[in-house]
Amino acid sequence: MSLCAEAQHTLGYLLFNAGGTDVESQTKVEAVKWLQKSVGQKFAPAFHSLAQCFILGLGGVARNHNTAAGLIVAGAEMGDASAQMALGWGLDA
Repeated sequence: MSLCAEAQHTLGYLLFNAGGTDVESQTKVEAVKWLQKSVGQKFAPAFHSLAQCFILGLGGVARNHNTAAGLIVAGAEMGDASAQMALGWGLDA
């Protein structure tokens, strides 16, 4: 596991949760950017976090359940428990 990828995920996760309810806030846009970087480094927990952005249409990404499902499956295959649980609950992230 890359510490850089873990840090990117943590920053993205914190920004995502700090952005309030404005779906297009700059904070949420920044969150998506950091989550995407972490996914690019194959950090398993980041896949589920980024999928949530696609499920809800937050941070400048369009609502896309197909993309979210692909991210959740990839995270689950890498062993991320949150993604596995979401997959088990029918992709209810």
